[in-house]
Amino acid sequence: YYKHAGLHVSRLYPRGGPRSGGTSVTVWGVGFRDQGHGNHSGPFAGLHCRFGESNLVPASLQDSAGGEGPQRLTCASPTLPPTDRCETVVVRVTNNANNPTGGDALTSDDVGFSYYDSFEGTDLGGSSTPAGTSLTADIAQWTGNDVL
Repeated sequence: YYKHAGLHVSRLYPRGGPRSGGTSVTVWGVGFRDQGHGNHSGPFAGLHCRFGESNLVPASLQDSAGGEGPQRLTCASPTLPPTDRCETVVVRVTNNANNPTGGDALTSDDVGFSYYDSFEGTDLGGSSTPAGTSLTADIAQWTGNDVL
């Protein structure tokens, strides 16, 4: 396996998604290179992301920058089993499918992705707004310190 000394993750967006997975996540960092080649085959060859302790998910390089300077890649968050709480996991990247499993080919930066339960209801405004009023899209009616 190979780990470029300059392989790092600096940030990601969005910083969270539903436990059901499938969120397209953009990961920024440096040293991203797809090291998949003819000697590796199958689903675990080349550039991948790992969300916490989940299986590796394929990643696509968006900006190569020659492996130097700021880059970005995209990968989809995997499904996380249901629980009664939100959970944040560390996202790591490998250029060569983390060969061997658990080896030093993964980044060591601690950039987190938060899983949450999906909201599948309807907000009728009753309990989420002051005195049961509805929110308005008319900016002229907004008040408070946070109005721009």
